[in-house]
Amino acid sequence: FLGASLGLKYKSWDLAMQFIGAFGHKIFNNTSLTYYNTANFPTYNVFADAFEQNNGKGIKDSQISDYWLEKGDYVNLEYISLGYNWNKERLNCKYLSNVRLALSCNNVMTFTGYSGLTPLINSTSITNGYLGMDDKQIYPLNRTFSVSLGVTF
Repeated sequence: FLGASLGLKYKSWDLAMQFIGAFGHKIFNNTSLTYYNTANFPTYNVFADAFEQNNGKGIKDSQISDYWLEKGDYVNLEYISLGYNWNKERLNCKYLSNVRLALSCNNVMTFTGYSGLTPLINSTSITNGYLGMDDKQIYPLNRTFSVSLGVTF
């Protein structure tokens, strides 16, 4: 597992980043198994290249096997924030001691070779029965942007 934070300051600027990651595990890509299953067509969606993949590799449409296991390694840039600070001297105001304007982004990007929806699946609990399985039960995390203004009196 990986968890890392980085904080940099230069003059009135500050930058903060947070990374998470996991390595050395496999994910059963049940999402691909489902959407490459041409037996589901036409009543259920399949990937556009499902017919080519199944014919070219000779795999059975719905056969559960280690063919669907993939490396689940990833590094996720979870958070980044860039801020600018105005201190009391620069503000020239007796009531304010600091003002900070910041732009932030959550779930910036994920570096992975995993072909499924997301490698950030539930891998810490076995209570739901989906440990290590990408089974369309998680929607990829949203990328969110925010602007913040902090005022210190």
